[in-house]
Amino acid sequence: MSFPPQFAGLPTDDVQPDFEYLEGRIDLRPLQPFQREVQDNLVEVLRKAGERAIVTLPTGGGKTRVAVDSIRDWLTEHWEGNAKGVGKTVLWLAHTEELCDQAYECFKQVWQASTAVCPLWLFRFWGRYTHDLTAHKETLANIRSHPSILISTPQRIVNLLNEKLSGSKTLLTDLKETIGLVLIDEAHRAAAPTYKAILSEFTKKTGITVIGLTATPFRGEYAANDPEAGVRELRALFKQIIEPIKTLGEDARAKLQEQGFLAKPNWEIVKTKTILKAPEIPDINNITVEDIDRIDHALKIRADNPNRRMVILNHILPISTQQNSLILYFGPSVLDAECMAFLLRQKGIPAAFVSGSTRDVTRRQVVNDFKNQKIKVLCNCEVLTTGFDAPKVSHVIMARPTVSQVLYEQMLGRGLRGPRFGGTESCIIIDCEDNYRSDRPVLG
Repeated sequence: MSFPPQFAGLPTDDVQPDFEYLEGRIDLRPLQPFQREVQDNLVEVLRKAGERAIVTLPTGGGKTRVAVDSIRDWLTEHWEGNAKGVGKTVLWLAHTEELCDQAYECFKQVWQASTAVCPLWLFRFWGRYTHDLTAHKETLANIRSHPSILISTPQRIVNLLNEKLSGSKTLLTDLKETIGLVLIDEAHRAAAPTYKAILSEFTKKTGITVIGLTATPFRGEYAANDPEAGVRELRALFKQIIEPIKTLGEDARAKLQEQGFLAKPNWEIVKTKTILKAPEIPDINNITVEDIDRIDHALKIRADNPNRRMVILNHILPISTQQNSLILYFGPSVLDAECMAFLLRQKGIPAAFVSGSTRDVTRRQVVNDFKNQKIKVLCNCEVLTTGFDAPKVSHVIMARPTVSQVLYEQMLGRGLRGPRFGGTESCIIIDCEDNYRSDRPVLG
């Protein structure tokens, strides 16, 4: 309107809030020497585009944290050295929502605790999260120009590849153009058809690095006479293994227990007098993953019975009255775990139950109550084998029969957080000994 500028007045400051809630900066524990050894080696692998490796540390050794710190350093180096600002995308695959959530929280904490790091787009891409690709199209497009982490279950990615999600074609194109690293958590599963399909699709372009994380890298459980059987595909897939040989030697678990990072397990046995019978295996010298699953399924069905449950209950009751006891119960079935929690509550013991169908908010509340010892016994069937952290567990009840060394070690590991990682010096592992009957041997 041609008035002099002074007639426009002066802008006022925004009205400040009456109060604010402030939290201090997250201060993560520094990596231990054995973790730094693994990180240094992993970063070197990441710097060489197209390399493959599997990272192994015993359960409770901090594999996720080491991997996230390594990815942070690698992405930051790439970002700072790229004048065009084109970022690398990391596809992090985990087979359960608990593992996905654990990885997401670790990335969030590491970035919040770090200085001089690259900006990061961190995507939840599992379950109900980021399901409507059309609605999130503009946000997802950031992977074309910024470092990004897409944390997903393999099934969601398979659905993306099969274009079962609306708007999947655009995201799929962007991923194929920007992806630099595929990381597989619990990588002993990586030889499964689902993972093979994903890797086949995303590694067509040269320069894609593939990293696996696991506490049990090369499974020798699938053959009685050949410790290499069943794992050759994993060796072919990952090429090399990264482990803290210099700092921990050949027996990493024993060294970590000696140093107080892992708790020392003490075993007790409950004789259930239950007779279990497993199906026959055609070739005892060439046991497959499917054979293991079939045997376990049969054992679970027969182990879920009231008499067995009452024997185990009577063993748990005196333990649960001890002042500092914190008991994690692995049942053979969802029904068994639910029944055990009910029976314990009937006896006046604070107990709870979680399953795969438990609402997320309920599960978080139950787990927090367990960590804070408001709940003495937490019952479940497999859902807490991975992605679960309660350092003060004093007893692990192995009521879930299994012939899988991998699954057994995962359950066992829930109680092995040592005092230097906020856990306990020792943990009592209670194995349930059943009577076994078969027309022919299952495992040698």
